[in-house]
Amino acid sequence: MTWTLRGIVVVLVGFVAGLSAAARQTELTASDIPALIVQLASPESEWGAAARLQKLGTPAAAALVGNLRRDGFRDRDHGNHSATMRALEKIGTPAVVEIERTLSPALLASTTADDVRFVETVTLSLITIGNDRSAPVLVRVGLSASESRTREFAFTGLTSPFFDRAPTRPDRPWEACLLAEVAFGCPFDLEAPRVAAAIRPLLGSVASGLAQESNPRVKVLAARLLALWGEGPLKTTGERELLALAALSDGSYPQELAIQALGVLGVGEARDVLKRTTAIAYPSVKRAAAEALARLQDDGYVSIATDLMKLPTANLRTYDPDVYTRRWAILFAGRSRNLAFVPTLIDLLGNADWNGNTTSTTSGGRTTEIRHTLGEDAHAALRTLTFQDFASNPHLWREWWSANQNNDWRSVLTRRVQTLMPQLPTAEPWVMNEWMSGFAEADDPAVLPFVTAYFRHPRFNIGQVGPNSFRGGGGIPPALTLLLNLASQGSPEARQLLFECSDKNDYPLAIDCPRLVAAFDRQRGVDRLNSLLTQPYSLHVARTLVELGDSRGIPVLIELLESPENAARSLSYQALRRYTQQDIAYNADASPDSRRAAADQWRQWWRNSGSGFVLKTKAARIDIDCCRL
Repeated sequence: MTWTLRGIVVVLVGFVAGLSAAARQTELTASDIPALIVQLASPESEWGAAARLQKLGTPAAAALVGNLRRDGFRDRDHGNHSATMRALEKIGTPAVVEIERTLSPALLASTTADDVRFVETVTLSLITIGNDRSAPVLVRVGLSASESRTREFAFTGLTSPFFDRAPTRPDRPWEACLLAEVAFGCPFDLEAPRVAAAIRPLLGSVASGLAQESNPRVKVLAARLLALWGEGPLKTTGERELLALAALSDGSYPQELAIQALGVLGVGEARDVLKRTTAIAYPSVKRAAAEALARLQDDGYVSIATDLMKLPTANLRTYDPDVYTRRWAILFAGRSRNLAFVPTLIDLLGNADWNGNTTSTTSGGRTTEIRHTLGEDAHAALRTLTFQDFASNPHLWREWWSANQNNDWRSVLTRRVQTLMPQLPTAEPWVMNEWMSGFAEADDPAVLPFVTAYFRHPRFNIGQVGPNSFRGGGGIPPALTLLLNLASQGSPEARQLLFECSDKNDYPLAIDCPRLVAAFDRQRGVDRLNSLLTQPYSLHVARTLVELGDSRGIPVLIELLESPENAARSLSYQALRRYTQQDIAYNADASPDSRRAAADQWRQWWRNSGSGFVLKTKAARIDIDCCRL
């Protein structure tokens, strides 16, 4: 190696800069807190101030809680959190301790407007922090806050991670984990048991409070909490309250929420209650009842959803909630696996009513608005439900139905698989892709022969780009998500295919498959990704690793700060900033010498932090949700 004077100077400058950065990291004291809080008020300096406040922990949390009244409360109209709230939420458990210290019985009982807004605001911050330390504090707020809206927030925060995504993905927990749709969706997650352990000793008080609660919205949420985590009489108390609220005839939000909870929790006694209630129910309540009955494996949902598909539309040019309810019912029928919907869907093929969805196309400088119809939705639902496509020709569909009306969904799926299997060896990849797209919602063991042959096809090249590519569009291919859902049902064949896929080196498959494996076997997934850090696509591997909470991606991201490609530099810095919460300055557009000096500061920080550094995944999620940093 030949050293030039300029090279030595650059190295020394970088080394000194690194030492200075490290020194700045350790120089922060409680005396810096007031200035940092002032900096939170400026969008340009907010993130850096919040990052430094995290390092100060408890003293910073105490000051931030005190600053909430001056900073302004949560925006009630838009749900936005203030800069002070975001800083508190990133601090985590120390912030919970300080919030709890302020929530005296007198403050919780106060009806003064500023006190009510303060309690509401810290409640939302506790929900975002969302751990076993915040859970008991939320229970106390739910039982004692003077404002029913605040009590509602508290009980919602305690249960929403288990119910919010349930209507759309009730049987796909690993997919929910993969997409980060729910807080506690992963098999390896340890947070849910800790939250449950922290809440269970308090459920007796929740039951006592439920008996005295007058607000229906709070009652249904408290009952949901008891039914979710209660045992014996406490669980029964929650279920009884949910059943009583589900039997209401007012079409209220609490009624809908109670019905949804009964379905998610699998309360069999709800079947008869729901069928009696929906005879005179509002459309939104009928929708909730149809979902719940489907979960409870009661065919009563068929008549309810069929009625919803036939709702009259009041206004085809403006917002009409019934339009969206009709569209939901049609798409629900397509995913239902119940062929009893086929005749109604055929009747709707020619329906020209607007479905509420509009797209625009531009040609020659002229924009054309396309208003999509319920007939289009019916066609899509028929394709999903039957694995056939006769376009919008009702005559051909009725012929098919006449020949298949005595078959069930699984028989139709099995026959479709048997029809395609002999054609697979000679089919073009794009044809196989089209066939596979028809099975996207068919996460049933009957589809496994086709899926296995698809993934083990000799021309399989889902990771390549080009005319023979199996991959289409952005994101993880539906074929892989289908495998994950089959694996979550206990299919050893699906797991084996994911493991085989995970061993491939072709980008982007090499990242997609280990990421899916990590949804149920985190260590195996991240270890495979770690072995790919020397590949040309190391940027994407490293970013995926840190998103999964594995710090082995950090050194690669730091080295990429000196990449010749601007996009690689920018994306690396974005990931470093989010997942380390370190306020080390860097400019992807700066000169090579400046970038090298900044990268050296990051290297010095990493040497000081060590491989045991715990990535700030929760803080990163707050940044992503808030500001797309």
